[in-house]
Amino acid sequence: MSDSISMHLTRPNPKLAEYVSRTPAGMAYWAGTGPKNSTCRECTFFDHAKRYYAKRGMNGGSLKPARCTKYSALCSQAGGLIPHATPACKYFEAATAAPPITEK
Repeated sequence: MSDSISMHLTRPNPKLAEYVSRTPAGMAYWAGTGPKNSTCRECTFFDHAKRYYAKRGMNGGSLKPARCTKYSALCSQAGGLIPHATPACKYFEAATAAPPITEK
């Protein structure tokens, strides 16, 4: 838009805008700030509790979104549900056994 008002508005930091756009509510920090190619599913703070969608449903037994226990510890409240494929944040700690993406 090139109207007279928008010409004078401050443009946001593009890197911050990218972090905001890919970070779901309830994450302890910005998505993508953790180890490269790591996801929330592989983190010890991903509270999956062995929850999967029904095998016969449209999601075919895949892992349900879960809460981040690090967010809960930092904010003293439960956050939103985070999809397992979300890029990891700076608080990432590798889980000893990451849950499989689909139920066995």
